[in-house]
Amino acid sequence: MSSINTEAGSAAGIERRSFKASLADLDFSILVPHGFEGHSIPFEATDFSKPTAVAALMMSASPVAAAVLMVSARPAFADGSVMEWFQWLAQEQGLTLTAMMPGQAGPHPAIVAQGWQVQDGTRLRFHLAALEDGGRFVLVVAMVPEALYPSFGSLLERSTGSIVLDRARGPTAPLVPGGAVPQLTLSTGDGDGH
Repeated sequence: MSSINTEAGSAAGIERRSFKASLADLDFSILVPHGFEGHSIPFEATDFSKPTAVAALMMSASPVAAAVLMVSARPAFADGSVMEWFQWLAQEQGLTLTAMMPGQAGPHPAIVAQGWQVQDGTRLRFHLAALEDGGRFVLVVAMVPEALYPSFGSLLERSTGSIVLDRARGPTAPLVPGGAVPQLTLSTGDGDGH
């Protein structure tokens, strides 16, 4: 279920939408490109004993192109850093990361990345953010075929960096190997008051 704040960012082709998650108290809001349609995600029990298992929380897509924005989550891993978890999951999914660094996703310290993958002969380009909050590992993924990147790329990049958890608990794991546990910031800087 989502609600829409149509005032925020409407001139920029993007709007903040709120989502009620069925998992781990992970209600959130995120900027979604105008015209993207939400897809219902039925609740399914996820076997988190499988280290690659994630539960989908939200998916929104362009009705006219293969441009998709998704949010998923799983319990955080017992040890390591957000970057290590993210690299491992990307490798397991056959995703080639081309850029990856510590950054922000909304007010949340995150690993932000770009990457690509070939699916059914089509090269897809990705913008991604991974964060840990109170033992919850959250992934924001935007993908679009390379040929459509000029039309959707900047909006999807903005979307992946805009997630705001309604009830953030704060990080409990470092972003990078050997790093300190980062702090939650108070302002997202996404320009729409969140």
